[in-house]
Amino acid sequence: MKKILIVDDEPEILEIWVSQIQIWKLPVEVHTAINGIEALKLVTVGAPYDVIITDYKMPMMDGLEFITRLKGDERYTSTPIFFFTGFLPELSHHIEILSNVMLFEKPMISDKMRMYVRMSLCEGLREA
Repeated sequence: MKKILIVDDEPEILEIWVSQIQIWKLPVEVHTAINGIEALKLVTVGAPYDVIITDYKMPMMDGLEFITRLKGDERYTSTPIFFFTGFLPELSHHIEILSNVMLFEKPMISDKMRMYVRMSLCEGLREA
């Protein structure tokens, strides 16, 4: 079964994501983490995640640092990463780190997002 990791420090946002994925009826296992440190622990255990959705501003380790460290793991070099933030202008200095990362401005959990996640999961199915 495909796996999605959602990283956000707001429990309500994590609940919304999990609910949306259930509503979208995606055949996936959903895991959540409340910051980048917890997420890094999850990505090192078991089979790699097929899609990662992360927030930017979080305590302990933000989404940018999480993505930077994640890209150092060759199992995640081609994993679709969706990066959500209300601070897009702050990220303009980090274009190299964010290459191959889809940036979205908060709030955005919509049909468009469902399409992106679904397409990313299908790409992984074709590669497997």
